Amino acid sequence: MTQVTKSFMQEHFTQVIGMAQAVPVTVTRDGRPLAVILSLQRYSALTGSRPPAKPGFAADLLAGLGVKKLLAIDITDAFGEYL
Repeated sequence: MTQVTKSFMQEHFTQVIGMAQAVPVTVTRDGRPLAVILSLQRYSALTGSRPPAKPGFAADLLAGLGVKKLLAIDITDAFGEYL
């Protein structure tokens, strides 16, 4: 596992994210582990979760709404010209 200091991570964030695509990166502060940065693929494999949907995907926008609330939404104001 690769290890970087918090200061290095702050100065080279993009580089650290790139490193994390290949191997987990441990971030340290005062010589002690503070956090681990993982690629989304590795995180998903560890947690058994799926990667999030693409930005703007309807499931993200409507997450947490029940069927009754979804059916009660009046979309004619926003999308009337397309209906």
